[in-house]
Amino acid sequence: MDYQNIDWKSDIIKAEEAFNICFSKNVFIIEALGNTYPTLNVDNMESYIAHRCVNIHAMFGTFKNAISTHIDVLSANSFLRIFADHISTLILIYETENIEERALRHYLYVADGIEEEMKVLEELEGRPSIEETGKQLVRQEKKNKQAIQQHCIDSIRRLPLYQSYKTIIDGLINGNKNGIGKYNWKYKDLESYEVKRLRECSYSYTELYADKLSLPSVRMKNLAQYIHGLAGSVMVSNGINVEENIKLMAQYLIMSFSRFLWTKYKSLPSPIESNFLFSLVPNL
Repeated sequence: MDYQNIDWKSDIIKAEEAFNICFSKNVFIIEALGNTYPTLNVDNMESYIAHRCVNIHAMFGTFKNAISTHIDVLSANSFLRIFADHISTLILIYETENIEERALRHYLYVADGIEEEMKVLEELEGRPSIEETGKQLVRQEKKNKQAIQQHCIDSIRRLPLYQSYKTIIDGLINGNKNGIGKYNWKYKDLESYEVKRLRECSYSYTELYADKLSLPSVRMKNLAQYIHGLAGSVMVSNGINVEENIKLMAQYLIMSFSRFLWTKYKSLPSPIESNFLFSLVPNL
């Protein structure tokens, strides 16, 4: 659809087309980002954000193609949960107004991702079935990952913010005895962060959805049912029109992503476009 030629005052346009409108408008921004930032650099936050956005847009494209002829309920809901994870994380980290705190969350997030990769590599290295040549490759990969992770830690400790919140930030990096893991980028607020109450001061993903996407937890609970091995046992809609819910959530999530893109990259729709788009999504 050519969104440039839409009659935005018309009531003829169906609500389902909001997804396609947003996707079409986003294409131009995404292509420009890909050309502007062809390579990713962990210290160049703009390149990192650009690559995140390019990847999210690509996933939306895959989702769009996947449901064009038939909605596979399990796959569609899994996609939506992935979108919610990525977009709420994007907003939490990169819409933080304080530049230093944005850098803090960014480096913690990168280090946390590497930590998860390291667990997989360590498990591979310990397998008896892996030959020595393979283990050497795994060890080299671990060494490379550890170097990036250490770079993230060093970058955090060079932030002026670190001197003001040294004890708290060290707790975010190292984790604690109360069950919070290392590299805790999901903390809520440095000012009210108390080491003895770490769990209460950190977002769960469900809280992120509610806080950053304004998604009611009941909607996300419905999505969460479909992303694990027990999905086959929860194929009961409980009175919810499953396909309608998928379309509604897809529209809402791509509009949340689009709002991030349009605001950051100065490609805002006109007031009449914006009002129309958001009028298409009923109250969740």
